[in-house]
Amino acid sequence: MQCKIVSDKNDILKCIKLGEGHYDEVEKRFTGLPYKPNISLFLQLFENGLLHTVALYDGAKVEGYVMFVMSPSLFSTSVNAQEIGLYVSKKYRGSGWFKRMLATAEKELSTKGATSLLLAFKEGMQHELPEGFREAETFYIKSLEL
Repeated sequence: MQCKIVSDKNDILKCIKLGEGHYDEVEKRFTGLPYKPNISLFLQLFENGLLHTVALYDGAKVEGYVMFVMSPSLFSTSVNAQEIGLYVSKKYRGSGWFKRMLATAEKELSTKGATSLLLAFKEGMQHELPEGFREAETFYIKSLEL
């Protein structure tokens, strides 16, 4: 097992596919919308250096990921790396792999100019706030889909 920075678009696609598991397990309860990732947008962000992903590999198989999109803050001089997806396959949960992926992402994102990382956990998700993070905001969602 190893976690490493994703540098190949085929592995980005593997992460997006693995995201279906995350969606079925968590997101569907909050949005009720079908999983329809905008693949071309993911790839554009990746090719333009804005999408940064660390994946957990068991051989060539992706068993987890954490994805960030980098963007400058509109309100300060900081550059935020906003987590847009994270998932660890059930058989690897509770063994520290998420923290290892996050540590790898922190190192990579800081070399790319990020000054802060933003993580989001859905209500009811079991999680332990990673070291160094603090609760900063509360978000609410209202679906506008009919």
